[in-house]
Amino acid sequence: MKRLYAISPNSPFTTYNLACAYSLNGFNTEALEALDKSISMGIGVNADQDPDFGSLKDLTEFQKLMAHAKALNQPVSNSTEAFIVNELDLIPEGIVYNPSDGSFFIGSLYKSKIIKVDINGQASEFITERQDGLRPVTGMKVDQERGHLWACSQISSPGNRNHDPSEMGWSGIFKYDLNTGKLIKKYTLFEVELPHLFNDLVILKNGDVYFTDSTTGSIYRIRKAQDKLELFLRSGEFTYPNGIALSPDQKNLYMAGALQGVVLVNIQSGTYKPLEQPDGVTTIGIDGLYFYNNSLIAVQNGLGRISRFYLNQTGDKILRSELIEFANPVFNIPTTGTIVGSTFYYLANSQLRSFEADGTIFSPERLSNVVVLKTEL
Repeated sequence: MKRLYAISPNSPFTTYNLACAYSLNGFNTEALEALDKSISMGIGVNADQDPDFGSLKDLTEFQKLMAHAKALNQPVSNSTEAFIVNELDLIPEGIVYNPSDGSFFIGSLYKSKIIKVDINGQASEFITERQDGLRPVTGMKVDQERGHLWACSQISSPGNRNHDPSEMGWSGIFKYDLNTGKLIKKYTLFEVELPHLFNDLVILKNGDVYFTDSTTGSIYRIRKAQDKLELFLRSGEFTYPNGIALSPDQKNLYMAGALQGVVLVNIQSGTYKPLEQPDGVTTIGIDGLYFYNNSLIAVQNGLGRISRFYLNQTGDKILRSELIEFANPVFNIPTTGTIVGSTFYYLANSQLRSFEADGTIFSPERLSNVVVLKTEL
């Protein structure tokens, strides 16, 4: 556990398990210190029910920690309902705002399509199921200047309708006309020995697109001038890169990884480093990631919360964190969001795990309509 902790010191899960290991081996002081850190990052509220801490339960220090944990675990509510999509089996992952007409696009994993929700909250199909070879949809972005909708598509699990096992590991990026839905171009990658999962993307002012590939630990790009899919950066240190955000000066990417948290990547040099953060702050478990007013807005579905991380002036260090939403009863794996002015809209209940072991989707009575929440930043 100490070796794993050295690799991922800012993971609350690793820290909690290290505390368990210390406790089981009689290192009470070290166990309490590690547990204190994991609690501050959101994991450990029920440690008093974990038999691994049986030898600590009568200690005053442990009881104080538990009282502190219960206090930290109170719900935080700053969100209200924006709109509901009445489609139980949509299983959405990506959402993006279209400034041109005030609508939202929502991508479906299960149905391999993109719907459009207009300014009045009415939903319609923008890209129909498997149109143009589209498969389960993940991240999306709007390029308003050029009139494009970009969408990541991938096949990484049997959790999609009409699943074809032979397509596992296929990924693509689709570029659509923002107004008509007509396909402009698609960029696909399918290597049998190297499964891909294009997950989320950003668009630079010059039209270049950068996107994460979760299964290969990579960032790919499509430069406007070259107009082709190419590998930008791959590292064995990247574990399931997911959400990605762009710095205001267009020089750096913020990339969220499963184990290492947020990594700062220089676009020109391809060099990278972990985003500095104080003790007690964790950037683990992030899906959607967005830059706003010198801060990062993160959908931390691994911790069941929406967080804000305030940065220093140079943007390479987290100064403090703030919980925007936590323990919302609507939450069922929130995934991604989109910023509209000073308001953050996000998918509250993707229902990503609403499948049987064989990939069959749950029956309708076990599913819910899609709820999009909003919160003022």
